[in-house]
Amino acid sequence: MDVPHYWTADQVQRLLDALATHNRHQARTAALIMWRTGLRVSEVLELEWRDLSYASDPATLLVRQSKTRKPRTVRLHAELVQLFTNWPANRTARDKVVPVAMRTVLRHIADAVVASGLDDESTGTGKRRPGAHSLRHSAARHWLMVGKVPLNVVSSWLGHASVQVTLRIYLPIVGTDYGVENVP
Repeated sequence: MDVPHYWTADQVQRLLDALATHNRHQARTAALIMWRTGLRVSEVLELEWRDLSYASDPATLLVRQSKTRKPRTVRLHAELVQLFTNWPANRTARDKVVPVAMRTVLRHIADAVVASGLDDESTGTGKRRPGAHSLRHSAARHWLMVGKVPLNVVSSWLGHASVQVTLRIYLPIVGTDYGVENVP
């Protein structure tokens, strides 16, 4: 069975640091959003400022353009709330949060994975090399293992069609450590 590539919180921080060191600020912002929300890179790049409700409690973002074509709401981590609160105000509601091309973000993240040594340290046996999508898997694993977020909530945040999809993907990562009590 293929195990999706994922990183620990410390490894993700190394990736984010590598992006910052090489002045890849837009790619770093995209990576941080993927890590803290579990969004796919395509979903991050479609986010507009009007989709963010970082002044509300709880702070959320609306994913309008998802793989399943169903909008969903995801909670914003405090790190993202702080980032967006301190963002320069010269923007419109329809401006992209991360106005950069997909291939640029993917290339910069791939370069940072190599620069930070994470290509050799990634846990997983997935078909693809570790990269941008590994941030999504890292977020889900972190929520399940560290945050003890219930599986149905993680499934909803990820935009999966069912809890069974989430379970099939992440059971190889969390294994029996997750605990039956958290499975709905």
